[in-house]
Amino acid sequence: MNQRTCQLCEKKDLHTIVDGATRMGPWAYMCYPCFTINGRGLGLGRGQLYHWDYDTQKYVKVPSTSR
Repeated sequence: MNQRTCQLCEKKDLHTIVDGATRMGPWAYMCYPCFTINGRGLGLGRGQLYHWDYDTQKYVKVPSTSR
């Protein structure tokens, strides 16, 4: 995944991004502020949180803290 632009507000070069379902229905790559307003949560069937890794130049999934 190399999408570094929020598909809702078009903010670019994001360090943290959520690939998740929106309250409007479709999934989107979202910056965290847009996710807090439009996202349906994190977890299976809802969304995944990623951080940009400068060494590998790609997003790395943040492990879930809840089980």
